[in-house]
Amino acid sequence: NPDGMKTISLSIYVLTGLGSSVLAYLIFCIKFPKANPWLGFIPIFLLGIGITILDLFQGHLFLTETGEINFGLPPAGYIMMFSLFLFTFLPMGIILLRQSQSAKDSFLKTKALRFALVALGGFAVALIELILEPFFKLEETPLNEIVLGFLVIILLIFLYFRKNLRPL
Repeated sequence: NPDGMKTISLSIYVLTGLGSSVLAYLIFCIKFPKANPWLGFIPIFLLGIGITILDLFQGHLFLTETGEINFGLPPAGYIMMFSLFLFTFLPMGIILLRQSQSAKDSFLKTKALRFALVALGGFAVALIELILEPFFKLEETPLNEIVLGFLVIILLIFLYFRKNLRPL
């Protein structure tokens, strides 16, 4: 069903943009506490909207021979999508690694390290799926759904710990 496939791809891009925007908001809360965190949220959100619009007009979602979903974005779309992860997951992973090293309490060290691994793992998946596979014509990896899973985890973490942040 082509209409259903298009709806799925558009939903994935909207959710990826929104999840990445929340992560950018968190990065600003942590690293730039005096700055307005919306300065992190808005550009990433607009990038996510741009990817969604690009997919709407130029994307051609299809199933591969192995049954994987290929989003069929033009090269600019893959670069834009990778940028979401480059500007959110990588910095958050680095921040959390530093927090795991500086924390005095072993529970906090472990928690920060685990979250850092999630963020850096999400970045690694994005690097494979959005840069290495499409541009170097590598074999497909079964990681498409994991990327969205990482964003959902980050969103749930944000919702759970949001009481310690400045109000939205």
